[in-house]
Amino acid sequence: MQHLTDASPQQRPYPKNKLISSSSSQDKRRSSVLQRQRAARRELTDSLRALHRDTIAEDDVDSMTRSGDGSQLYESDAIQEDDGMMVDGQGQVQAEKIALRGKRARARQATIHANRFAIPEWMIEIPHDLHPTGEGGGWLVMPQPMGKRCLMAATGGLTLTRMTSGEVLHRLASPLPNGSAWAKGPKNGWTLLDCVYQESSRTYYVLDLLCWRKMELYDCACDFRLFFLRSKFAEEMEHRAGAILMHGTDASNETFHLELLPWYECDRTGLQMLRSASFPFEQDGFLFWNKEGYVQAGLTPLILLWKDAHSSHSLYRNSLLPRWSAVLSVRLCEDPGEGKAQDYLLLTLEGLNVGSVTRDDFHRWSRSQEQGEAGSIGGEGDIEGEGFLVCFWYEEATEDETSQEHRLHGLSYCRICAPSSETADCWSKLLFQSRVKRGMEGGAVTFDMLLCDVEREIAHTGTLREGRIQARGSEK
Repeated sequence: MQHLTDASPQQRPYPKNKLISSSSSQDKRRSSVLQRQRAARRELTDSLRALHRDTIAEDDVDSMTRSGDGSQLYESDAIQEDDGMMVDGQGQVQAEKIALRGKRARARQATIHANRFAIPEWMIEIPHDLHPTGEGGGWLVMPQPMGKRCLMAATGGLTLTRMTSGEVLHRLASPLPNGSAWAKGPKNGWTLLDCVYQESSRTYYVLDLLCWRKMELYDCACDFRLFFLRSKFAEEMEHRAGAILMHGTDASNETFHLELLPWYECDRTGLQMLRSASFPFEQDGFLFWNKEGYVQAGLTPLILLWKDAHSSHSLYRNSLLPRWSAVLSVRLCEDPGEGKAQDYLLLTLEGLNVGSVTRDDFHRWSRSQEQGEAGSIGGEGDIEGEGFLVCFWYEEATEDETSQEHRLHGLSYCRICAPSSETADCWSKLLFQSRVKRGMEGGAVTFDMLLCDVEREIAHTGTLREGRIQARGSEK
């Protein structure tokens, strides 16, 4: 297949000791986020607190129209039919207007919810504080199930789950506080969980707790949130013989399960227990959580995703392919320079420019797509809109810390994506995938390296502790 760029994979040696450097770029971003989050508690709280109001608004939209085709209307706007007669023209217009208002209201709600997920970076460098010390810090780790990421909101006697696109996945009656007609809770209270839904077993696995019975935990540290989550679920399980069950509110009345994920300390014992454990779901890597991290929407280095062939079948299958795939946002270059053609820039989730393509190439791809296949292709105005997503193949990802340049080499077109179901990939994911093929020599973080780093930190902490004890003894 013809490459879109003339840059072929380059044999560049990766810097030594990059993976455990405490001054690394990922460590710097993590420190910066920790400083910013301490100064932005009110902003985080206000942003996610709006989710409560929006969930209630979803109930109001349901009372207008549930299917989006005008089948369920307000009583005041109901269209009467007498003796099987067809509705008149005026009534049909009224029904279409109400249905349109319902669709627009749903679209607004989906947009509001779409950007409220914490998106983990991929572990391209081992954190310098992976193992907890006597001075605090440290990380927790848990398995990540393969499935759909969603937020579960229980309020007003109804439990809604929304995917990352903002679309409603299920409407449920759950035993969570305020999650059903029989699950009592404080007035105007709500419960919010961050989950992964596995369709094969109809099970929601809980990653994080954001709010419980009107108690907001957005500005609480991660280790406290997980401890609080486990204790509250233990209280619920005392009144139940088995797993927590939920039921769909539609005619099918399907049964769904709600379960907690185990989490471990990032020490040798915890990592080995996680590695050898058997789980009732298909695993898709490990999630590492910074203990001091607050709830944060968007891409964050305080949560890190790590995978290898043992912990993720999807990564293993993809590693067998000759190239990796990358979903990128396409934006028209506003200032290409004098005498240069106006090309399209290829951007990652965080807005890093990793390449470019010509206008002719991009419009050729869009014409090759069937009308409406991607859900948003309907003319040049749509193509040049913000956030248009395209999937590419690439052979290697490289970065130059001196020039702050990030590049994907061997780019070739794959397909146009549907914005409603996909998001752009972050740079750490693209770099992580590229390093997997090279292994340790290419800078990939392996499980053995994680164990060695934990042991190194334990030995270093023990040396510091002995030095302090000796210093105190000499003072006396």
